[in-house]
Order: sequence, then structure tokens, then C-alpha cells
Amino acid sequence: GLNMVILGLNFKATDKVIITNHEHNAILSPLSVLQEKTGLTVIKRDFPTANILSTMNSDELLEFLLPDTDELRGAKALCVSHVYPTTGVRLPLEALRKKAGALNIKYLIVDGAQAFGMVDISRGRDNITHTDFYACPGHKWLNGPPGTGILYIKNSRIRPPEFYPILSQRMTKYSGHQNEGGEFFPMTEALQVRGCSNTPGFSAMLEAIKFQQSLGGVELVERQILSLSQQVKDFIVSRSPEALVSPFKTQELLSGLTVFFPFNWDKPDQIFHDEKTANLIVQTLLRKNIQIRSIGFDDPLGEGQKIYALRVSTGVFNTGKQLVYFQKSLEKILRQIF
Repeated sequence: GLNMVILGLNFKATDKVIITNHEHNAILSPLSVLQEKTGLTVIKRDFPTANILSTMNSDELLEFLLPDTDELRGAKALCVSHVYPTTGVRLPLEALRKKAGALNIKYLIVDGAQAFGMVDISRGRDNITHTDFYACPGHKWLNGPPGTGILYIKNSRIRPPEFYPILSQRMTKYSGHQNEGGEFFPMTEALQVRGCSNTPGFSAMLEAIKFQQSLGGVELVERQILSLSQQVKDFIVSRSPEALVSPFKTQELLSGLTVFFPFNWDKPDQIFHDEKTANLIVQTLLRKNIQIRSIGFDDPLGEGQKIYALRVSTGVFNTGKQLVYFQKSLEKILRQIF
């Protein structure tokens, strides 16, 4: 979906695109291709250091990432993530839209991979209608099958030369041929018509959506996920506040991801940022049937090198009893290995 958008929009050499230093390859890879083809300018904005990020509110974070400067004003696009896999930060879409508008940025393009199925994207400050383009897979928090997902396009009448469908069997509809009603073929339909579609996969994704509805709907699912995640954050903060990377004070920045650095349980001010330690803890927990992961990201603390943390995902299927087991197991490991 992000490839369709980034490579489909009619970018020129004089255009600017804004990203952050924590974007996934789903944004970075097509942007790299586009930059080679057109020579456009990619502006990378750095997230604050982890120890500052964890206590920020949404206004402070957005002002840090997107200050009102000549460099950022008038950019063609802002390409960011809704929820960051590196830190667990959720950027509220409504506030992002206002920020993009204030900076006269034409397109807001959002990677929703870590939001769909965890965040209610149908209403309020996280409604995808605040974006111009929003893409996400169905296999993560929705627990659907791989190879599925959605691409939301706000302007249903968008067409060449503003946007070219890079994957389509309906381009002739934009080359002098129109449908029976005399209207241009809808771009969203042009992007998804295939001679051989993944019908079983998308049917299964719809069943996953129906299953979430049977649990009480996406609002209740989000509430459950965030409640479990808050318990993890509170547990880390109660022992080593400086180890926590994910925001924990401001509701609109919260997600079901909790990211923190390994620390010495008996000396909680002793914090570790290396890959070896993070991987050791992940592997030790896995032997106890607890699956978390290590995650590396750019941070000024790393002095040009990635630093590594632990990431805990609390799904709608997890329970309070499982969290207690995780907490006890983590404490035991952090006592033993340091």
C-alpha cells in the first residue's frame, strides 16, 4: 500500500518529503527508490532521546518532531507511522493533520502497521480520515492472515497526473476510456483489480474483523490492550523509571507496545543498551514460553550506533495472570544475569 502511494504520487525533483529516524522499511524503501529516480529531498527528523520521550505529552512531541521552520514548511508529503514499532509511541492523527496543515504540507501519508487491530481508527483523534493515505496489514494486531491489508485513500476522485496506479489492470480507464457512466474509474478500484485476487485471504481478514466485533468492538479491544500495556509500563516504572522508552503519562501517545531497556534489578540505575544483553533476555524468556523481542533504533544516546531495548506486546488475547507470570519471570532473569 505504501509503495502504491509513494511511487504513485507525482513527485518532482523540487519536492520535499519529511520522515523521522524511526520509520520502517515500508516507507524507507519506496522513498529510496523515489529519491534515486527523481532527486527529491528527504528530510529526516530525529526523535528525542529515550529518557525524554517517555515523559512527553503529544504537543511537546509533535513540536519537537515538526517545528515551524523554513526547512519543513511547504513539503510535499509527511510520511510517518501511526504507532512506532521502535518505541511504542502513538501519534494522534488529528493533531498530525493540524500540524501538517500549519506547515502547508500537501499529503499526510501514514504507516498503520502497528495500529490496525489495536487502535480504533474509525473515530476521534485516530480516525484515518484525518490522513490522505493510510496503509496497514491484516496480520499483526488484527491477527488475520499474512498478505492482506487495507489502503485508505481520502480523495476518491484522485487520478493522473496527480496519482498514477503502479499496480493496475485499469490504466486504460485513465487514457481516454471511461466507464459506462462517463466518470473516471475510481482509483481505489483501479489499484486492487487483479486477474487473480487473494480472495481466501481477504475473506479471512474480514472474519478476523468480525471476531473483534464479537468481542465488543474495536473500542473495547483497544481499551483491553491498553489496560494490559499500562500494567507493563507501571511495572517497569515502579522499579527503573529511566529504563522505560515508551510514553506512559499521556493517553493519546499510548499503545499496546511497551519498550524498555534491560536493567539490573538490584541496581535499577544500571541500564544496558547493547544488542547482546537484549537478545539474551529474549531467549531466556522464550524458554519460559514468554515471547517478547529485542528492538534496535537510532537514538542520540547511541552516538551514531543503534541502541537496543526490549519490546512487549500485549494482545487482546493476553490475561492479567499471564502478565504476573511475565513480571515474576523478568524480575528473576534481571536478578540472575547482572
